[in-house]
Amino acid sequence: MKTLYLECNMGAAGDMLASALLELLPEAEFFLERINALGIPGVRIEREASVKCGIMGTHLKVTVNGEEETSRDGHDHEHNWNHDREHSSDHDDPHAHGCNHSHEHVHGCDHDHDDVHGHDHGHDSDNVSGHAHAHHHHHHASLADLEGLVVGLAVPKAVRADILAVYGLIAEAESHAHGVPVTEIHFHEVGTMDAVADITMVCLLMHELKPQRVVVSPVATGYGEVKCAHGILPVPAPATAYLLQGIPAYAGHVRGELCTPTGAALLKHFATEFGNMPVMRTERIGYGMGKKDFETANCVRAILGETGGATDEVCELSCNVDDMTAEAIAFATERFFEAGALEAYTVPIGMKKSRPGTLICVMCRKSDRDRMTRLIFEHTTTIGIREKISNRYTLERELRTVETSYGQVRQKTSRGYGVEKFKYEYEDLARIAKAEGVSFKRAVELVETDDHAELSGTESGRISAEEQELHEKYHRLQEYFRHAGSAVIAFSGGVDSAFLLKAAHDELGDRALAVTAASPLFPERELNEAEAFCKKEGIRQVVFPSNEMEIEGFRGNPKNRCYLCKHALFDEIMKIAAEHGIPHVCEGSNLDDEGDYRPGLKAIRELGIESPLRTCGFTKAEIRALSKELGLPTWDKQSFACLASRFVYGETISEERLQMVDRAEQLLLDLGFQQVRVRIHGDMARIEVGPDEIAKLLEEKTRIKIEKELKSYGFSYVAVDLKGYRMGSMNRGVAKVTRY
Repeated sequence: MKTLYLECNMGAAGDMLASALLELLPEAEFFLERINALGIPGVRIEREASVKCGIMGTHLKVTVNGEEETSRDGHDHEHNWNHDREHSSDHDDPHAHGCNHSHEHVHGCDHDHDDVHGHDHGHDSDNVSGHAHAHHHHHHASLADLEGLVVGLAVPKAVRADILAVYGLIAEAESHAHGVPVTEIHFHEVGTMDAVADITMVCLLMHELKPQRVVVSPVATGYGEVKCAHGILPVPAPATAYLLQGIPAYAGHVRGELCTPTGAALLKHFATEFGNMPVMRTERIGYGMGKKDFETANCVRAILGETGGATDEVCELSCNVDDMTAEAIAFATERFFEAGALEAYTVPIGMKKSRPGTLICVMCRKSDRDRMTRLIFEHTTTIGIREKISNRYTLERELRTVETSYGQVRQKTSRGYGVEKFKYEYEDLARIAKAEGVSFKRAVELVETDDHAELSGTESGRISAEEQELHEKYHRLQEYFRHAGSAVIAFSGGVDSAFLLKAAHDELGDRALAVTAASPLFPERELNEAEAFCKKEGIRQVVFPSNEMEIEGFRGNPKNRCYLCKHALFDEIMKIAAEHGIPHVCEGSNLDDEGDYRPGLKAIRELGIESPLRTCGFTKAEIRALSKELGLPTWDKQSFACLASRFVYGETISEERLQMVDRAEQLLLDLGFQQVRVRIHGDMARIEVGPDEIAKLLEEKTRIKIEKELKSYGFSYVAVDLKGYRMGSMNRGVAKVTRY
């Protein structure tokens, strides 16, 4: 497995991470030419050799309109105020500063004048940064301004999504630190362009390197305080501390700030795990240097190589019982698997007084030890449990599809440590055995000896580079669930959640649980399709009643409606997960969801809900492609959002009006339209259909029928949107799009 290890013993900042990753590329100069050609306003990036403690590395010099922000003491990154001279490691990352302004510009200290970018312009004696230069009038950019800039960059779509996601994390942290909405966070222009360059470089480098696994060491933060004109703040700064939640971090021996908000956000976004360097065959090593010199080499080290397979420590909990029935033991074993046990098995043994007994052994991750111990005591008769810690070595696994004369057959391939093995999926072989009227063993032979068998994708049976990358993503998704051990999937029956649920069930079996809300915001047909999907795939499902209409403020349809709804919905799903002893709750948003106004994502993050599809980098198109390959009926299903999304913000939502929308859209579907939305504007219905279906909609017979029916439902006016269907058309009234 292609693995990247990032060693952050001296913290992390955007430029140091970019410098370290750049050294891993075989054609670094070509990459710099590409970055400089992107057209980030005024930005020029140069590579400089740097030596720290005798180690040669790279420092990336970023200038904006010929000016490099090198005038700050200390870290030379986030905080434009004076640092103690003993501080920091000069991480040149100047954009998301932690000290509060009266007007919430998060890039310097609280100044009493309007020119607040923190340089000594000679008009504030409290500015003690110890430098002076020509007076420049810098503008300030909002997060929406930055999003507009990033969207225009000539980089792959996945890279843009990564850049925006990182900025979303930084803005969320600053918003939390300063107690203001994300839309009020602003950035200093020079620092902004510098930051865009750093973040863009890291995201593009990660895209070029394509590591399947990113392991990050515990992060050194530094310690002490940083002083600004109007106060002293602790290290790590509030925004950095917020971003480092859930990440192993420590102070270290350097007084001052070592980890910046940008560095923390980049690590948080890209890391798949945190810990020590895994056993790996190293291929390339990169050193990204800061500017200051310390007793310890001031750098981030990046190591790229191959790991033969996953290695982790597991806890084996065992006990002996002689007074439990077979049924009781079976019930207990099911509970262990539901709670995330990696394995649970029994062995017949002889006990004292010559009694026959049973050895019950439960294997779990160390993090699940306490919960599993409690379950063993709860569901068995034992009064004592033994513990053994073991190393576990696993092979990489990949799901592929083989085209045969008997239909598609999924094949799981495992490789690592110099071996490779594969097996066909039981369900596919069982289907062939039944269809051909042969034994299971014979079905295996039919597939293995089929002259027409080939891997899906090309005539030669080889997989294209794009398909291979897609399959690698699916492998990461499988690995995600394998490490989770069990998962609750919030399942609506749509394309994304169906794909996510299928992947979870294939990996976890009955340890994957679908949870579906029976909601007035979704038509009954959607619930029926969700239930039919679970029944066909043999997936456990819990359906619970939800009534979003009872949420305080929901009927008024505020702009944060989705936040209120998601918060209440996942509160209930988390309760169901807890009842089943499952710690992981997952939802199905993908990378494309970053591009619209999605306050629901904020609720998801606040509650700690996991988003595996975004984590593994899936776009909507990729989900559809793999869903088709897996034979899922949802692969070409049209996107569907809750009925409340049909209302203009501020327009009252009622049960009656929801039913009007539902009936109107059902009518259009019955008439053969594929993608439909009926938006409510007062007593007017605005119809959206696919652009290629507008002509059909305007045919006289069809138009008259639709108008007549919709007016009978209660609408006074019926209009056709000539732009056709588009996602998020009701969000045009939102002044600034916020990423969560």
